[in-house]
Amino acid sequence: MTEKVLIFPQRIDAGLNRLQKMILFGIALTLAHPWFMTIGFVPTVLPVIVEARGIVLKLPDYGLLLLSVVTVLRLLFAPAYVQALAHTGVRLFRARLILPWVALALWAAVSLLWADEPVLTIYHAAHLALALLAALVVAENTHHASDNGLLSSLVIGFVVGGAAQGLLACLQALNGGAVGLHWLGELRYQHPRAYGLTIHHNTLSSYLVMAWFMTILWLRLDKRTGRWTILKCTALALIGLGLFAALSRMALLATALGTGGVVLMLPQSRQFYRQRTVQRIALAIALILLVIFGDDLLRRFPSFQELVQRLTFASSGAVRVIEDAPLIGVGAGNLMLHVDALASSGQVFILDNATDGWLQPVHNTYLVVLAELGPPGLLLFGLSLGAVFLRLSPRFGQPALILGWGVVALCVIMLTEFHFWVAVNWRAGLLLMVGLWWGYFLRGTQEAVHFAATHK
Repeated sequence: MTEKVLIFPQRIDAGLNRLQKMILFGIALTLAHPWFMTIGFVPTVLPVIVEARGIVLKLPDYGLLLLSVVTVLRLLFAPAYVQALAHTGVRLFRARLILPWVALALWAAVSLLWADEPVLTIYHAAHLALALLAALVVAENTHHASDNGLLSSLVIGFVVGGAAQGLLACLQALNGGAVGLHWLGELRYQHPRAYGLTIHHNTLSSYLVMAWFMTILWLRLDKRTGRWTILKCTALALIGLGLFAALSRMALLATALGTGGVVLMLPQSRQFYRQRTVQRIALAIALILLVIFGDDLLRRFPSFQELVQRLTFASSGAVRVIEDAPLIGVGAGNLMLHVDALASSGQVFILDNATDGWLQPVHNTYLVVLAELGPPGLLLFGLSLGAVFLRLSPRFGQPALILGWGVVALCVIMLTEFHFWVAVNWRAGLLLMVGLWWGYFLRGTQEAVHFAATHK
């Protein structure tokens, strides 16, 4: 009878653990999907995208909410999970990895005291807290996984989603627009640059960059050969083709930078470089892509003036907001309400801050954070991401190195994009990738310490 009492909570814990992994797979798969439901929004004088002035729920947001509920249930029914999650959290705290993110979430919550629309600030702070919890769950799952379960469901979700999005992007590029998958959420417009099952070609590119590094991680962790090697290379090829079909220059530059960093910093791993088949296939794919798309890329390569315009697009409104609130910002989620007031009153030029008739946030994530949370928020955001930069080393393990360069690639993209902060689902995606890096970093640190202790 006692054995049954002990086994029952274990079965519940195992079931909830599997459910967590399924939810993480679903979040990764649907991260970039364009569907959303508006809960409420703040009226503006000029047209402003609803994500920048409202409370919206997207498909991955439902996953985050469900993951939080499942995590709480697991904490209630499984004392061992409480210890495991606390152990991971303490190690992250001691490594000074999670503290800047917690401080950032708290600072975002505190900013409701001076925000014009506190409800938007509460929404952003609450979503950031949920994303932080999800990142901790991913880190714990990876940190304490057995060698057989080391390949996270989050990784598989990104690989599957990236391959599917890449294939669709290729079809859209060949068709010059939508291919008729409206029942899956494909938007109905024609455009020479592919956008997949996302709202824009730049958001597709961001998703594919994340999937690219997840696939490289899969190549490293999965030791199976033969048909599995073909499957891995096919997924990587589809994602690469999708990146070229979307033709986002900054995403391609970020991918090249991150991949180059991985290659240059893994010279000590002979096993990684013994995969000659993978190298030859990757080289052939790169040459084919350069032949097909090289001319388009050269023509799209920006001059210095165009590069400056790109880096400062829609910046006049944000700069004016920063000047008006230079110390503490205007509150999380409140930037575009101030830009709307400035543009509608003629204090900033509307056309400098609008595209296709819609008022846009500044296309720079760091300026958005500075405008909303002031220098303290930007400092915390920089410290949160800078922790990854400072630990780009093979001694923490190859998985951590690969994901670290993936985070670096996203940081490069954020120089010309706003969705990693304005669109809360993308911010959650960034945090999930960081959480996965946390888990592999802790494993790598632990393995390094064990190796040093046993080889004295």
